Amino acid sequence: MYFVVILLLSGVNFMRFVFITSGSGRMECDACLRDAWLARAFRARGHDVVFIPTYTPPLESAEETVGEHPIFYGGINVYLREKYPSFRFAPRFVQNLLDNKHLLKLSAKLGDMTDPEGLADLTISVLMGKDGPHASEIKRVLDYLEALPRPDFFLLPNSLFAGLAEPLHKRFSLPVLCLLSGEDTFLEQFTHPDLQHAKDILRKQAAHIDGFIAPSHYYADFMQEYLQAPAVKMHVVPQGIDLQGYHQSPRPRSATPHRFIIGYRSPICPANGLHVLIEAFHLLKKNTDTSGCQLRCAGFLNGADKAYFAEIKSQIREWGYEQDFSYVGELTPTDRIAFLRGIDTLCVPTTYPEPIGSFVPEALAAAVPVVVSQHGCLPEWMEATHGGVLVPPCDPKALSKALRMLMLNRSDAAEMGREGQRAIFEKFNAEQTVIGFEEVFVNLG
Repeated sequence: MYFVVILLLSGVNFMRFVFITSGSGRMECDACLRDAWLARAFRARGHDVVFIPTYTPPLESAEETVGEHPIFYGGINVYLREKYPSFRFAPRFVQNLLDNKHLLKLSAKLGDMTDPEGLADLTISVLMGKDGPHASEIKRVLDYLEALPRPDFFLLPNSLFAGLAEPLHKRFSLPVLCLLSGEDTFLEQFTHPDLQHAKDILRKQAAHIDGFIAPSHYYADFMQEYLQAPAVKMHVVPQGIDLQGYHQSPRPRSATPHRFIIGYRSPICPANGLHVLIEAFHLLKKNTDTSGCQLRCAGFLNGADKAYFAEIKSQIREWGYEQDFSYVGELTPTDRIAFLRGIDTLCVPTTYPEPIGSFVPEALAAAVPVVVSQHGCLPEWMEATHGGVLVPPCDPKALSKALRMLMLNRSDAAEMGREGQRAIFEKFNAEQTVIGFEEVFVNLG
């Protein structure tokens, strides 16, 4: 209640909280980038945020946010405890050596640390909390946090950290809040026995969390049922965007009237629908008035999805479109902006109900109109920004029709991008996002 009293009585907008963040190995994941800019935005508003990294070192773009705090649940130690039970009794100095950030970065480069295949047992073990094989690491976390200035509450990055909630409550008697970040899409890739076991433990541990903050109304409703949590615990703060590097200025128009660059910026995997997009691309290329279109792709490629991407590239070669298709790899936040300013529309035709849709505000902040699937949170984005077109999921014909409309009506497409950009700059900037979180924190207090 301390921070509520401060906010309501003294008028000083100040909170102190511990924000635990999850590492992603070598992937520039949207959730990790979000955590980093959120912490910076909270600090810019005058709040004291202790940013605690887990699993792997933070991305280079987020290192300054973490400061000198150690890494907990280091990826190598967690793996060894899971595979070799005797390692749970290894001396602390050995575990400290394996938590070295340079060693963790190297291990992340050599393996796919975000691939659900093979991670079911480890995920379940971490969810078990104090009753699992990582109980000693929980004690280490608690002891470290107890030596810091007392916070007003704790914020978890996703519900897969729910195993920490009960121990935090017992040690500190403070609220434990949790962001919802699309973790169901990770769990649902487990085989059935592991999936059900993980869900059972997750639901049990989620009962110890005081409040969940979802990035969309769709996802709040979905996760309420998924976690079997009371509706009163669900709150919504749309995920805004860090506008650093973006400029509210007209986008340069293509010097070649018949050229139209379609962009895709998301991890390369079936769930994000690149295979649907290339079918729509093929339909466009077959029409004389849209044959000048090009497809430019960017995003993380997991080892498990390399065969999927190889099939896509093989299909592109078979159609003879190699010169009009490119993949530029994974992008840093700065490179993302340059990528967006070089395309005419962004299309990520997800085949599953998207919970966050962070590619939407990214594109609209650069005044790039979007074409996205009509499910999940994406209709909410279109209603709030009017910056794009919705199409039925998994429908290449409808997708090609929407892309054709934008290509043949450039002025309408440009106005759509500008309208979307105005909405992002006015309603979904970092400050407005933090204000939304502040309101939730006060209500939960």
